[in-house]
Amino acid sequence: MELFRSANIDWLGKKWYFLGFSLIFSIAGVSSMLFWNGIPKGVDFKGGTAITIDFASAPHEDHIRAALDAAHILSAFEAACRGAYGRVLPGVPVRILNLRSAVTGLRPKLDLEALAPGPEASLERAHRGTRLVRFGLWQETALYDRLLLPVGATIEGPAILDQPDATIVVEPGSWARVDGVGNLLLGVEADAA
Repeated sequence: MELFRSANIDWLGKKWYFLGFSLIFSIAGVSSMLFWNGIPKGVDFKGGTAITIDFASAPHEDHIRAALDAAHILSAFEAACRGAYGRVLPGVPVRILNLRSAVTGLRPKLDLEALAPGPEASLERAHRGTRLVRFGLWQETALYDRLLLPVGATIEGPAILDQPDATIVVEPGSWARVDGVGNLLLGVEADAA
């Protein structure tokens, strides 16, 4: 289907008409912002400065609260501006949009053995039956609740281990073993020794 036969339009020859049309609408838009509504000053047009303070030792809560008064925040903001831009613009109001704190510290060592399955875990409780699964050929495959497997349990494949966030397939000729902290180690029969 042909809409135009031998369409030969000189678009570049008409560029001044198009530029004039665009210029009229651009001037109208800028004029309406300046004279009728003003330039919108939403949060989208605000800049920001992040100030990070590191403490050599744990500060007292009262010292932090005292440092968060308006004068201290303004002086910290001006110091950050001088450092980043070399000067501070006079007469420009400062507004706090967000004030966040992040605390980093040492925590006690985590005992990973606390994550291991508890005393209620056993192979008998974990076993959920069997079903046919195709591994090249159909094979009777054991089903287990992964989170009820006890520490040290070894499951020979074929088996399927279910847990709330994953399903683990132990293929024929492979094994799965629960280590001392509850991790599941997978391997092939040659590695079992």
